Amino acid sequence: MIAGSSLTSRSTGSPAAFRWTAKTGMQDPAKLVNAPQRLIVQSAIGVSQDGTVITGNGFNTRLGMDEPWRAVLPLP
Repeated sequence: MIAGSSLTSRSTGSPAAFRWTAKTGMQDPAKLVNAPQRLIVQSAIGVSQDGTVITGNGFNTRLGMDEPWRAVLPLP
């Protein structure tokens, strides 16, 4: 299990967090937990040993500022 961030293929090339496993490939943590639409999940910086909890940084579009996030994900 790997967690981190990569550049998107969108025209902005903005960072996006991901979780990767051999079984599932690259996954967007925001889609796995239905994150609020106001939060752009930009990076994953911490991950639990079993890969079910990931923490990172994002951007709150409503407030116009960075904010931390924590996601509890299903087992890969």
